[in-house]
Amino acid sequence: MESSSQFSALTEKLDGENARLADYFDVIAGTSTGGLVTAMLTAPDENKRPSKQGDRFLLVSLGTGSSEKSHYDADQAKFWGILGWLMQPNFKCPLLDVLGEASSDMVDCHISTFPSSWSDDNYLRIQDDKLDAKLNCMDNATKENLRDLKKAGEALLKKRATKLNLDTGIHEPDEHNITNEEALRRVAERLSQERKERAIRSSAAQANPASAS
Repeated sequence: MESSSQFSALTEKLDGENARLADYFDVIAGTSTGGLVTAMLTAPDENKRPSKQGDRFLLVSLGTGSSEKSHYDADQAKFWGILGWLMQPNFKCPLLDVLGEASSDMVDCHISTFPSSWSDDNYLRIQDDKLDAKLNCMDNATKENLRDLKKAGEALLKKRATKLNLDTGIHEPDEHNITNEEALRRVAERLSQERKERAIRSSAAQANPASAS
């Protein structure tokens, strides 16, 4: 994301402030977080031109929860063979743990590295990274587990909003000192205001088609 920001700045320096990355490529694609970046690079403005990256985007990322991270000693792991990576005491599988946690960590990392021109208010990530292992079991669809998952979600809303520390990989309390519920309310208010402003612009354009063109 930071690379695309720098690239965009370079093209603007070469071809003017109206230059957009989408002008230089026939196809822009991505998967997962990359798909979000693609949409952001190509989303049109009121003139049907790609918007200037980062100006008006708001990203809300709702995680599905993950169990508390497994901890392995590198000094011990370097001597593991194939079997050691597949099975450890308490039926732990380090290989699957690393792959699963790495995927979640990379999503957190990618969407946390917005260009410096973005404000923290443009991005909200809600994730429970210490979910009970029983609740995190993908094939447990019992009524009891679903009820407990709902309770965990309700409790998460009351917890203080967090932000990923890119140096440690740990979610730390956000400096705004608000709960996830309050953060979501702020987002909802911003979206509501944006919707009203769009309605006003749309009505003005319909009333005066000549100026809109």
